[in-house]
Amino acid sequence: SFIYEATYTDGEIYWHIRKYQDDPLQRFKWQRRLTPSKEKNVKLLLSKGDYRSIVTALDRLRPYMGHWHGFKLGNIHTNLAARCDELLVYHFNYIADVWDNIVGHDDELKACVDIESVAFLQFRAPSASLADRKFIVKSMDCSILFPDISSKHHRQLLKDRLLAETRIIPSLATWEKNMKYIRIGASIIAEHI
Repeated sequence: SFIYEATYTDGEIYWHIRKYQDDPLQRFKWQRRLTPSKEKNVKLLLSKGDYRSIVTALDRLRPYMGHWHGFKLGNIHTNLAARCDELLVYHFNYIADVWDNIVGHDDELKACVDIESVAFLQFRAPSASLADRKFIVKSMDCSILFPDISSKHHRQLLKDRLLAETRIIPSLATWEKNMKYIRIGASIIAEHI
């Protein structure tokens, strides 16, 4: 007999592992979906007290389900080996701070941050780019961004906050791209120390 099982991204699996951190059976059900190397990476991240600050910063993003699609577990060991834990914590907190500002710290709006909206908004700089501003206005007006939010009041607040955002809009996917360059820099510095 054929049993259908949905395919989940690394980030979705990690999100569920953290959700069930106090339920070993459920946590194991999610952990076993990972390849052995990714499971090892998760255990490395979660088992050592040294990485507690990183896990805590990542946990700030748990309310934003739309971000987890871009989280890759295959590079965790490489990112940790760069020994720039403070920078990792900073980046995860930075992502959470920007998105907390966008949704106004509203838990209901955090839950409505979807994968597509994150993908459309990441790397955009609405205060610096007229093209990004136009995209945001049009996409908010047509409900392309945040389609699960129907309240005109909330949509207007989101649009106003997005347009007022002075930082480049980050995501876990943008963090992953940034880490490629950070790892290169960290390895160069390590060679000369």
